[in-house]
Amino acid sequence: MTPVSDWRVDDPAPNPNTIDLPGLAFEFLRRNADFRKDWSNRSTRSSEQEASVAQRWGLRFRCRSEPSRTH
Repeated sequence: MTPVSDWRVDDPAPNPNTIDLPGLAFEFLRRNADFRKDWSNRSTRSSEQEASVAQRWGLRFRCRSEPSRTH
């Protein structure tokens, strides 16, 4: 199962027999009031504060891709 991109969607819990681990983790986070508060304030934080919030919730983001250079 791919988690929905919008945690504010108030739909019932997914089928526990078909959800994968990242989807299950997302379902717990999106229903957590403290996480939603932290996430909603993300635009006003510095990158250091953002890293602290990510660490608090166990989030890991892929690095942005960069164009490869060939010589």
